Amino acid sequence: MKATRRSGLSGRIGIKAPTGNPGQLLGSGSFDVGLSLDGRYNIRRWLTLFANAGQVWSGGATRVPGMEHWVSEYMFAVQVHPNSRDSYMFQAEGNSTVVRTGNRRADEPQSTFTLGYERKLKPGTVIYSSFSENGDWAGYSSSFFGGVGPDFTVTMGISWRK
Repeated sequence: MKATRRSGLSGRIGIKAPTGNPGQLLGSGSFDVGLSLDGRYNIRRWLTLFANAGQVWSGGATRVPGMEHWVSEYMFAVQVHPNSRDSYMFQAEGNSTVVRTGNRRADEPQSTFTLGYERKLKPGTVIYSSFSENGDWAGYSSSFFGGVGPDFTVTMGISWRK
């Protein structure tokens, strides 16, 4: 097995062209620009931390009033890999307010928490599952845990990797 570096850091820039149809709410109708910083740090052979912080400038949606032009986003994850086949993950991600509608729940920052597991069955074949949840389990009383979004998401699958 090839050894990996203890840590990694990368910066990213993204530009989105207005290729969707804002009349059908399929895109903003404007250019958007994003900057982010991604980091990874291996604390121990079996424990890795991941973080991401970014800022997006939106040119403004032509059909959505009250849209914020500046949106911050974040992600923090912990991965525990006790052996070479199993991996457990906890991730928290979210963003600042995207739109101001006057509806308190829609206007709050959004956060999602995910628990995941993956197992290497053989080289190149991985099964995975995850469970994601937002703030409804807290009765929407905590803005940190999200105010809107799907009740929960369950993902299961298999992937073949080279």
